[in-house]
Amino acid sequence: MSTLRCKMCGESKDVEVKRFIDPKGKRKVAIICDILVHAEPVTTVIDDPDTPDSSIGAGGDSLVHDLELYSKLIAVVYAFDGPVEYGVVEHELAAAHPDVYEELWERQGHSTTHPSSSYTLSTYLSSLLGTLAREKSLEQSDVDATIPWSSSGNASAWSHPERTDGDLVTWAAFAEANDIDPDSWPATAGFEVQATADA
Repeated sequence: MSTLRCKMCGESKDVEVKRFIDPKGKRKVAIICDILVHAEPVTTVIDDPDTPDSSIGAGGDSLVHDLELYSKLIAVVYAFDGPVEYGVVEHELAAAHPDVYEELWERQGHSTTHPSSSYTLSTYLSSLLGTLAREKSLEQSDVDATIPWSSSGNASAWSHPERTDGDLVTWAAFAEANDIDPDSWPATAGFEVQATADA
């Protein structure tokens, strides 16, 4: 692990370090120093020197960076106080960024509109969440599925790494609280006619 120092005073012992992923998928470190020598806290942001060779910021899928999917997914998960079932994450991403969700649907489809597809936008987003978990930006757990398209009965849940003990928000509970039919999938409701017409 690299020693991180304040760029102003050189202090390393009493600095606060916050690791994060920027909108382009690059691992960054914010070094915050508030020792008395500074009139006010000094924050420096640098590339994370401990980034592994397999980092999500290195090459790979340009779509994730063009659409800033890592930062959008993190923002969705961090909005909750505990773990959230995958279906809630996808729904909230679609609600917050409908144009992004539609572009992903046009490229990869969805189980509710393309039942024969094996690799859908849900599979794609799940893989991105898995990458964020490996990078320690999210925590993953396995739960019983309540999303309508689950065939295995299992689903993933995602949380802020420091909020894993909060109450699980399932898709079924979230849908009920928001007057949504839990057996429906509103994010693709407007796409079904188009998918049928193109068939």
